[in-house]
Amino acid sequence: MSHFFVRTLHNVGTRLLKRYQLVRADMNRFGVMIERALIWEPSNPYCWMLWADWFRAQGHRDGHESTLREMLRLFPNDAHARVELGRLLITQGEDHWDEAEHWLRQAMQRAPDSGHARVVMARLLALSQRRPEAETMLAKFLERYPDNPRAQRSLERLRAGAYVAAAESSEDDENAIRDAIDGDGGPAPLLNVPGELVRRGRLDGEFSRAQITKDDGHVASTNLIKRETMNGDPLAGFYSQWLMPDETPECPPHAWAWNACRHWQQSSPPDRWRHLATQFPEAVPETEFLLILAAPEDDNRSGAAEEWRAHYSSNDGTASRPVDAFMRKAQERLAVADAHERRELAGELMACAAADAPEFVFASVSAA
Repeated sequence: MSHFFVRTLHNVGTRLLKRYQLVRADMNRFGVMIERALIWEPSNPYCWMLWADWFRAQGHRDGHESTLREMLRLFPNDAHARVELGRLLITQGEDHWDEAEHWLRQAMQRAPDSGHARVVMARLLALSQRRPEAETMLAKFLERYPDNPRAQRSLERLRAGAYVAAAESSEDDENAIRDAIDGDGGPAPLLNVPGELVRRGRLDGEFSRAQITKDDGHVASTNLIKRETMNGDPLAGFYSQWLMPDETPECPPHAWAWNACRHWQQSSPPDRWRHLATQFPEAVPETEFLLILAAPEDDNRSGAAEEWRAHYSSNDGTASRPVDAFMRKAQERLAVADAHERRELAGELMACAAADAPEFVFASVSAA
């Protein structure tokens, strides 16, 4: 029953936000319906994207950005959320363009047949004075997918010398959403920005920027991560351990991802991983998933992967937690991933499991 409600709410709600100017009362009621949907299906990315769109329609940038960042943590395979975050970061100015490019390139890699990511990337490249690169990218894409109208229009505009300022929307922005208005024409007030959502979104953003700059040989601020780690926050502790293992304090007993990250970085032997599984019986599937990823090249990873599938994989398409959905989608890569991909999978898995969605979704709605 909840599945049909959520899917209908997403389909109808997305059209409403795109095509109509909703008065304040209607927008508020719509927000409550979205939050109820998140209670019923907290692992459904359609609910999350609709929530992000609702924040965007209200003009609440913190809520919009934080929701997209939490989507990327909870649903690491979601290419659409990467594109939308990249689009948002473009509008925030040149200081944010490196991160925008990072997410857009990931989106293109994970959805190679999507013109959506390439159209937004072309806009970023044009703004960055890299118009020839944008034209080449779109031309190559259209050689493979000649019937993509959005990519065709974007390439035509580029060749015509059209320029879209960073703060403006392009004609191809299918997700442009009108601001909700009340009687005096002002934006409707936010019902209740969940403080935990915004806090996590800021942690997620600081972690992403730190990773990107670290890869480029630079150092980004990690002050929020450090402060929250000292308070024992499990998500911040994992982020700190991943980025700064020598500066991170001892793990508290309740933080699986923080502990698991130490095992990963220390190349712990199988017996220590199995001990971790006994410490966190609720996280046995993800612990054993990491154990397979951590196994040396010459180990029988294929056999271990098959055993994991037999014990923990389900063919019914359901998943009670985002991390379950992630593992079920990633399981086929367990045995064949190279060292770089195994590290990427491990990081995404631990981040996804570090803090589960229902903890704050349920609390935020109950408090409303």
